Amino acid sequence: LTTLLYLYREMADVRYLKKAKLVADWLLTIQDFGGSFPTAFYLLETANKKPDVFHTFDTGVTLNGLVNIYRQTQEAKYLLAAEKAADFISNFQIRDGSLPAMVDRKGKIKDNFETWSSQPGGYHAKLAIGLLNIYDLTKETKYLRTAKNLCDYALSLQRPDGQFFT
Repeated sequence: LTTLLYLYREMADVRYLKKAKLVADWLLTIQDFGGSFPTAFYLLETANKKPDVFHTFDTGVTLNGLVNIYRQTQEAKYLLAAEKAADFISNFQIRDGSLPAMVDRKGKIKDNFETWSSQPGGYHAKLAIGLLNIYDLTKETKYLRTAKNLCDYALSLQRPDGQFFT
């Protein structure tokens, strides 16, 4: 979404906006548990299954795209979906500021520490972008607090040489 909207603004070509709206409208049809979005949806679709586990990172990146399309179109359905996604992320933030990587449909954390993407990490700080973006629109302080806590957590993982532990 964000890339298509960027291309729309840079190229002044309405085709990019139309494609962005198609993507956003499709995302609204698959938004699921607590405002989250399924990961590897194409694999589930071919197996005719519903997702069992939802990734906070994917939901957060989608959140940012939805806020961006709302800013462009002012269509309330995109802001509502973005708020649901932001709430999903905020509701699962852990006391130390981290986020679980995966949550099941019952709200149980399913992190397994087998790969970097199946555990909390500094990469979750990227979700602060969407959270700050929606905070800017709604002034809902929980989104600002969640973003700050994510960044503080990421900083706690930074090594003295500047690298971030993953």
